Amino acid sequence: MQDLVVALDDADGRMLYARFFPQEGTASTFAALESVVRNYGRFCELYTDRGSHFCQSGPAGQLAEEQQGQVSQALRALGIHQILARSPQARGRSERAFGTIQGRLPRELRHHRITDYVAANGYLAQHFIADFNRRFTVKPAQPESAFVKLAGVELELVLSSKHQRVVRNDNTVAFQNLTLQLPSTHQRIHFVRCPVTVHQFSNHQLGISYQGRLLARFDSAGQPFHPSPNKERATIAQRLASKAVRRVATHRRTRTQNLHFSARTPIAGESAGGKMLLSQPSIQTKEVMPTCPPLT
Repeated sequence: MQDLVVALDDADGRMLYARFFPQEGTASTFAALESVVRNYGRFCELYTDRGSHFCQSGPAGQLAEEQQGQVSQALRALGIHQILARSPQARGRSERAFGTIQGRLPRELRHHRITDYVAANGYLAQHFIADFNRRFTVKPAQPESAFVKLAGVELELVLSSKHQRVVRNDNTVAFQNLTLQLPSTHQRIHFVRCPVTVHQFSNHQLGISYQGRLLARFDSAGQPFHPSPNKERATIAQRLASKAVRRVATHRRTRTQNLHFSARTPIAGESAGGKMLLSQPSIQTKEVMPTCPPLT
């Protein structure tokens, strides 16, 4: 039996996400958060129960002042405040919604003769969520939306379980009995002794990032995913464009250094505006080198 993960908007009771997962946990939470943030935007607060993937208890059941779990760290990175409910009754709107879902969803799946979870997830996305919102959404106290669209944030990297590792001498990373081989890039031939981050994504794939940039992606067995031809061509085109920009910048800097006139001393009664020094700010390119051991 699988678990149903649901995300509700507390302002109007609208269902933003619903999906069956083999087990509720960190991966299912990241999948729900990524879907909501991508489709609607960043929200203010997340009200959850006290599951082990949401909070960690201290001695004698006391909660730590600052949660350090994977979900809590991701929420802080996105600027979302986490609220932990002290009882099921504290989340009254969600408890009432689950009562409605438990009363309607099994009957609808039985009516449509849906007997597997893949088809059930398709029914949730295509029919049930829209019908639920049409029937049970209420008018919010304030009509304005509190969702804020995000730009320039790698959600897939933020909403993932992160583990710190150091690249070994053979340019590989050890992770959970797997050996992940890092490919060479146009920036570095290898990443030996560099500190990297191993990401566990919500779809059970793995990734390795360095300084916020994804270097490689692997399946759950540690086999690398190769980029599609279109993506590879786009990467090559972007690389060539960057080189062209650097060449243009160098050419402009050379012209700027040579583009000037020597000023002569003005004669009596003549202003100094006859000849002038013409200079333009030089365009300098600066490359930021990775902060890890140099290549040998």
